[in-house]
Amino acid sequence: MKQKLVKFISNNWLIIALAIIPPFFIYYYFQRETKEIEVTINSRTSVIELNEKYSKDIKVFYKSNPINALEVLQISVTNTGNKPIKADDFSSPLSFEFQSNTQIPLSSIESSPKNLNPIISNVSDSIYFLKPLLLNPNDRFTFLAFIIDSQKPNIPLTVNARIIGISEPKLELASNDEKVQIEMKLVEILAVILAILTSVISIISVAKRLKEITLSITPTGQIGIQLSEISEKKEIRSLAHRLKIEGHDTKSNLLLIRIKIEEQLRELASNLDLPEKKRLSSPYLLTRSLEDQRILQRAMGHGIREILKIINRELHVSESYLSHKEYKGLQVESLRILDDLISLNETTTRN
Repeated sequence: MKQKLVKFISNNWLIIALAIIPPFFIYYYFQRETKEIEVTINSRTSVIELNEKYSKDIKVFYKSNPINALEVLQISVTNTGNKPIKADDFSSPLSFEFQSNTQIPLSSIESSPKNLNPIISNVSDSIYFLKPLLLNPNDRFTFLAFIIDSQKPNIPLTVNARIIGISEPKLELASNDEKVQIEMKLVEILAVILAILTSVISIISVAKRLKEITLSITPTGQIGIQLSEISEKKEIRSLAHRLKIEGHDTKSNLLLIRIKIEEQLRELASNLDLPEKKRLSSPYLLTRSLEDQRILQRAMGHGIREILKIINRELHVSESYLSHKEYKGLQVESLRILDDLISLNETTTRN
């Protein structure tokens, strides 16, 4: 059996891999532990901007200081991983460095959950630090940054931190296109469904192919006999010679045996004048009909169906997993069934 399994794996390694890998991939994808912190610029709003050409006599003040432009960023910080980020994990605090002078009012900070209590303090007019704190998965806080006289770069902010388990914080621009987000979710769902279907189909295929390396012979009248108990008698060898089904390669030999069994079944049905529809049915159905007519004993009918099932399986697979002993046992038991059918036909003919 060990040699059969090695041969089976060698011949079917790809389909076995397709049966095993997708579930592990899905499990890893959804159950893997990740540490991730994401800084997102949710919105960027221009409050005022003076055109130097037309605003020579116009003065604008923000908190008593003259300005030429003012824009507001709404920024969120989220633990997007599935592991907590502890305060002790911060080797250096999360820093926000803006391109221009910036003010972050403490009153603008909102958090979820409410007791998160993030503290942001400035070290210069354009650099702010977040005091290290515990961020559980999906913990989030948002704040407003009032940027003065911004030069309007593509991203007016850089973030930096040294956090255990995180190479660097992510800085993202929020997408306003909900359709894109929905499409990304759909692609993820479809990928999971495809992986599951691939795995299920592969498992079913592997299960079916595993039958190729098993052999279950139920001899006529002796349910569950072991192959070691089967001996080739002289009359069996004589029958094989008489029916001209010896001396061929394995598959040809099995095909000839199947043909002879089917011929004997149809001849038996003809001798008993069974309806033409039953006589022309498949060997399986014909065997059932003969059992129902009490022409064949249940044990014999069961043995015929088992033998035909094994022969058909061997005829349809590209690689045979029958050992010499198993093939010999299959051939001997098939010839026993043929011998019984021939005797039964001779009896019905005489009657």
